[in-house]
Amino acid sequence: MDDTGEVWETIEKDTLIAPGILSYGTAYLVKISYNGSNGITFIVNGVDGTFTGPAPQRAAQTEFKELTAGVDVDGSGGIGYTHALFDNVYINDQSTAYDTFNTDRLDEENWEPWRNQEYLDVVREISGGKHRLSGCNCDSRANVTMTPSKYDRRYFEAKVLIDSDSEIPSDKEGLARMSGLYYNESRGPGSGQPYNGNIGDVFVSNRLIIDNTGQLKAVAGIYRLDDVDGMTGQSLLWQEFSTPISYDTEYTLSIKHYGTSFWFKCNDETITYQVTTDMYEPSEKWQVFQSRVYADPGECGCLKAQFDDIYIGKFKDEIIGTWDNGIWIWDVAESKWIKMTSSAPPGDITAGGFSGNGIEDVASCWYSGLWYQDGATFDWTKVSSSAPGSVTAADMTVDGQAEIIGTWNSGIWYYDIASSKWTRMTSGTPTGEITAEDFNDDGKADVASCWDNGLWYQDGATYNWTKVSNTAPTQVTAGDVTGDGQSEIIGTWSSGIWYYDVAESKWTKMTSDVPSGDIAAGDFTGDGIADVTSCWDSGLWYQDGATRSWTKVSNTAPTQVTAGDVTGN
Repeated sequence: MDDTGEVWETIEKDTLIAPGILSYGTAYLVKISYNGSNGITFIVNGVDGTFTGPAPQRAAQTEFKELTAGVDVDGSGGIGYTHALFDNVYINDQSTAYDTFNTDRLDEENWEPWRNQEYLDVVREISGGKHRLSGCNCDSRANVTMTPSKYDRRYFEAKVLIDSDSEIPSDKEGLARMSGLYYNESRGPGSGQPYNGNIGDVFVSNRLIIDNTGQLKAVAGIYRLDDVDGMTGQSLLWQEFSTPISYDTEYTLSIKHYGTSFWFKCNDETITYQVTTDMYEPSEKWQVFQSRVYADPGECGCLKAQFDDIYIGKFKDEIIGTWDNGIWIWDVAESKWIKMTSSAPPGDITAGGFSGNGIEDVASCWYSGLWYQDGATFDWTKVSSSAPGSVTAADMTVDGQAEIIGTWNSGIWYYDIASSKWTRMTSGTPTGEITAEDFNDDGKADVASCWDNGLWYQDGATYNWTKVSNTAPTQVTAGDVTGDGQSEIIGTWSSGIWYYDVAESKWTKMTSDVPSGDIAAGDFTGDGIADVTSCWDSGLWYQDGATRSWTKVSNTAPTQVTAGDVTGN
């Protein structure tokens, strides 16, 4: 290797024992001997081979010995796993074993973490159908972390357990938690201030802890970071659940976020928190599962945790439609119909979280104007005396609460219910439908609309326009069909239902058939991928976004259809 230890050159390699002789699950004596000059002997199961290397030039820059299990995977996307066991380690032909590993954790006098690893003894593995995150360390705090590739603040759930083999210093704490950055109080798009490290980011967690008295408890926490590195800040919420916590017992922890509200659960117990400050996108988007042990110099500890049945963003949307006898909700999860009102609006409908209570509401167009009906109470609120031609809903202001967006003769406007304020996006009026979601992944909703010259979307932050297609669809909706966290534009053309992946600039056909009526997108199966419901002469159906399979909902199609989580499930 070179002086940096980063560049290696293979001088010689050979096969000591041919394939097919050694067996899995069998222990073999493995030994490396060095003669102090340039002779090295390798021994495996009594078979030896000697190698003569270059003449020594100086002492090794870094002297170390290591036990390693690894896997080589090429750049073609392969995945590998090596599980190895080591026992009865001897050094320099001493008669007494250096380590026989007969203790619960590694001896910190014999071993040290490899390179940049925090823990001396760390486990990240699937065992018995559970994901184990366990670590032991001395002299300092350290974490063992698992980061999901998907980020979704709406819902985060796992079964969490702390093993009774955990050992925490008498005056310190250990924890197993789910957490993430959920919003920023003062910085980010729409705030007028650029990000400055983690200043203003808000860290949200739900955890099991072993406190400094050795007691187990579950705690919901929200913490604002006040410095660039995220090391200091202020606690906004620290509340213990009353649910008794025991070792070796699974507890279902979850964090639900909608609008300005948070719901923390430990099994069936709930703690709520209402945000009273501004909310902007966090400087970093991540969620983690983590075990942690605290230790001061001279102290050692172990925290052994298990995580199972992890759900991220697992809302199930309902299908909402207008029939002659009113507005009805089809609860896909419960396979039941719910009537919201006995009257049927003559115009468009949409669903969104206007009230910020975690349950979506339904806006609808009537002869008397634009109204929305609270999804929790079914109470009505009038928004405008004039109904729009097309209506949709999304978070235009990045406050975690949806706005109602519509088309009038004077252009496209949105109504911010939280501030009772109207904002015009454009003075032009599209000739067809509109839909809204975050297409460019900046945290702010954009509006797609149908015009005589094609399909366009308007950036919700800059109000700039991007053309998607020269031909506008008959119906348009939006949802994350690819599961990448960024919404696609979905429409019906004479050749079928297609969606446009803005991130990849790519068109995908979902079906070659053309529905006779409205379409809407929502996650009806709870797999994190949007499904598309559509109106046909044969009734109301939805197509699974992942499998493309079809499910019939009703023999009669509604006049208008939308989707949203009206039940809060």
